Amino acid sequence: MPGVTRQIIYFCLLAFLLPACSKSGSGGNGNNDPHEINYNDVTAPVVEINSPVAGELFLSGNSIVVTGKITDTQGLYRGHIKVTSDANGAVLKDQAYDIHGLLLYNYNLSYLVNTATAGTYTVSVAFEDHGLNMTTKTVKVSVGP
Repeated sequence: MPGVTRQIIYFCLLAFLLPACSKSGSGGNGNNDPHEINYNDVTAPVVEINSPVAGELFLSGNSIVVTGKITDTQGLYRGHIKVTSDANGAVLKDQAYDIHGLLLYNYNLSYLVNTATAGTYTVSVAFEDHGLNMTTKTVKVSVGP
């Protein structure tokens, strides 16, 4: 009998804990969203881009290093950092982040420039919190052959 009791206890614990820790599937709001929306959170995250700086020149063979931080008083949800060519709109790098509940996230992303054509690129950093408030910051940089 003790083995059956132990199995029932484990089952009950799993049934209780798994939905609370899930990062996929329904978060209880009925739309397959992996988190609970916090309707009381009306303040968007704060996004800071420390590097690169606007107008900075990167030569082919060098890396565009994107650093900064995102903060939110009630918890971050997700976001992405993109490097896009302004000439044709091509997305050259798109890094997604799933950072449930963190109040502060320091990011560091590197993109190796490999081009024979000079141009302008846009670095964008966009993050959303659990209130579905979104903040996007962009920096334009120059790329040379």
